Amino acid sequence: MSLTIKFTGLETVRFRRGGTEDSVTVEETIEVPLEPGGRMLGAGTHPFEFLFRIPRDTATHQRCTYGSVLHQVESVATFESWLAGSVRAVNDMPFVVCCSPSLTAPFSFEHHQHADGFGLITISARTPHLTVGGLLRLSIKFPSPSPTLILHSVDVTLLQKPSLRSRSKPGYVEDIPAERIPISQSGMSAGGQDLRRAEDDAGWDREWILRIPDDDHARPSSQPESDDAIRMAHELEVRLLLLSCMNAIPSAVLPLYSSDDPRSGLTPVFSLPRPRSHAQCACGQPLNALLAADVSLADTLPDTQSIPRRQQSQAEESVERPKHEYRPR
Repeated sequence: MSLTIKFTGLETVRFRRGGTEDSVTVEETIEVPLEPGGRMLGAGTHPFEFLFRIPRDTATHQRCTYGSVLHQVESVATFESWLAGSVRAVNDMPFVVCCSPSLTAPFSFEHHQHADGFGLITISARTPHLTVGGLLRLSIKFPSPSPTLILHSVDVTLLQKPSLRSRSKPGYVEDIPAERIPISQSGMSAGGQDLRRAEDDAGWDREWILRIPDDDHARPSSQPESDDAIRMAHELEVRLLLLSCMNAIPSAVLPLYSSDDPRSGLTPVFSLPRPRSHAQCACGQPLNALLAADVSLADTLPDTQSIPRRQQSQAEESVERPKHEYRPR
């Protein structure tokens, strides 16, 4: 008996301006050495060891509106003598890249800005392991808030920026307009919180635990060293909606609005099936499991200022009033 193993990466890119490119990103074939004279196989499962050498810049697994990159391992066992013939098996093997030797991707970011009429605003985002389908802790703090403002809600959106590169036409790139993927779809209510300073001069701060969209709605960021024709970059947008004391009378300027959100929810846009291996990734994990992992990995975060946690307040008011909007630059 002889055993042949073949690893193949198949890439399809669909350009918005028309045209499709199909490429083979990687193709490796090896013959697994067997004992002289063959091996006697009985009923059951029989393991065979083999090793592939895959270039570090190989295009990684992808499935989205603009194409796909699929990896497969094909095994062919050929029998000789009286049991002539062959047996073939094909399995998917998504190939991904981790940007850290420790196999974790800690993330910590703080944004500080002073805005006229708002005072100093601090927005922090952190997680011990930043992945699709994972958790993200968001903290907002007003150390010395204006006495005339009330925080109404916080909207968090993931901006996904795809770009397509041609392999047949070097230098040709299509930049796709950013896709807006809601993380807090209906807004995180702050319950009309008064931002005036407390008597202990501690300011105002809040923290939320957010779930990053799963593999059916968001794609992982492309790494610089990967030779990906379909590349993804991401930004996090945090939008604060604040009410002014000038709007104490809801109908003074505009008629009343309903507080019901007309959006019907996220709709998956990817037609390709979820790979079986994703059952072990963050997308398939329940919230309790991610919270436990978040606590166990907390020590891997870079040293940052401690962020106190506060419980979320009561639900937002049933009637919305005119809002002033602020976005960090």
